[in-house]
Amino acid sequence: MKALVACPLHLLEVDLDTHAVRRVESHRPEYYGVSWSHAGDRLILSHSGLNNEKMASLESYMDSEVGFLSTNGVAGAIGLSQPHQIVCTEQHVIATNTGRNSLTVFRQDDGFYKNIWIEDAKWDRKGKENCCGSHLNSVFLKDDQLFVLAHNFDRGSDVIILSWPDLQLIKRWKTKSLQAHNVWVTATDQVLVCDTMRGTLLDAVSNKVLWSCDEPTAMTRGLACDGKYVYIGRSEQSDRRGRTESDGGIWIVDRKSWKTQDYIHLPGVGNVMEVRLLDVPDECHHQRPFTGKYDTTPLQLGQTNASVVHRCEVDATQADWSEHLAPMTLRSDAMLIAPQSALATKRRLCLADVSVSAKVDVTDANARHAGVVARYRGPGETNMLNAMLHKEGPYVAVELWLHHAGKWERLGIQPANTLQGELTLVCCGENVKVLFDGNTLIEAQCQALGNGSVGIRTSGGAVGSFQCQDLTIPQRGKSDIFRRLGIPHATFRRFA
Repeated sequence: MKALVACPLHLLEVDLDTHAVRRVESHRPEYYGVSWSHAGDRLILSHSGLNNEKMASLESYMDSEVGFLSTNGVAGAIGLSQPHQIVCTEQHVIATNTGRNSLTVFRQDDGFYKNIWIEDAKWDRKGKENCCGSHLNSVFLKDDQLFVLAHNFDRGSDVIILSWPDLQLIKRWKTKSLQAHNVWVTATDQVLVCDTMRGTLLDAVSNKVLWSCDEPTAMTRGLACDGKYVYIGRSEQSDRRGRTESDGGIWIVDRKSWKTQDYIHLPGVGNVMEVRLLDVPDECHHQRPFTGKYDTTPLQLGQTNASVVHRCEVDATQADWSEHLAPMTLRSDAMLIAPQSALATKRRLCLADVSVSAKVDVTDANARHAGVVARYRGPGETNMLNAMLHKEGPYVAVELWLHHAGKWERLGIQPANTLQGELTLVCCGENVKVLFDGNTLIEAQCQALGNGSVGIRTSGGAVGSFQCQDLTIPQRGKSDIFRRLGIPHATFRRFA
């Protein structure tokens, strides 16, 4: 089963079974809405046609009506301001013309369109501080009623019901969601929305939280359902620049139990704006599969050149790291520390063969462990390799842990006689090594994880001088990789 995933700079095809990702197109940013004709043969997208990072003044909004819809790769007339979600009917395309605080309805046969305002404000904002409109961002059509979601900035989000096709107001009510996206009316008339800033899926009538991602810096946006599973897009809370280059993902949630079953990590793609199921009926769309064709090209997620040293400094922590648990703080000596369990991964890096190292310190009385992470696939504190310096009472050890299939497994442990030092985790194929202060202490094999992010994990400990190196060198043997790292080949007997 496949899905189309819209990110600001890319339209992606994601295989929900294998997690394979391919690029559909990248030349007409920014991408948001995805729909297709009821016959399934015409793919229709919404594009803002501008750099969202520059939208900060009244003048920039007045010049923002350069957005458009495209149909099977052919761009239509410009005239939309930051269009968000779209949905096709038999004869029309309903678009949220978000910047103009309106809905725009297009005829599919000739492209004729009209704008419909449902309140007095004609712009969603008049500058960075004057958020006067509702920021309409999502639409869902059920029978003769059109459900519209009003984001409302910091005022709490509303659900609006309009009659279709005459678009007369039937009802509007305030939910307990904050800056919400997506609206889905189920077969049993539940009205569900992504409570974006809280990272949850919310029943907008009862205000009951059905599911939560339990990641303090993650947002929910993008919603699809095949009947058995619900697919929820993951984005990171970030500034406008970060929206185009942060790590995204898709949570796969069981519809009955509302428990997370799987997660697809999309490093470096930016925010996830939309998720649409392609080849099966999507209950969050119009339930008609896509039957048309499009070309795809391979996409290398994240950077492939990670040989540059990345240090844990203030700016890097804010702009280049994804924090998955408690926020990290900076000590005066440029070491990162967290009073509770914390996990942060380097954005835009997705590697299988990699060397990750850092200076770790568990001298603090409350410190339990500090270490480095490789092949992280998430979500939260799941699916990773973690080398750590672990302190338990008077005992200190270097340990290697694997989290996979819902459980932790310790792959190796060796005693240590110090509370601080340089820890290195080397992954190459199925082989994994852990070095401490240049000495190989642990070697193991791991077949469970492939490409993933790199980062740091700590519980009260400190981590600094983080660096990583890409070891993906197809033309050379693995023994050459270890020679480059200064590790004698003979010490790793499994590399026969």
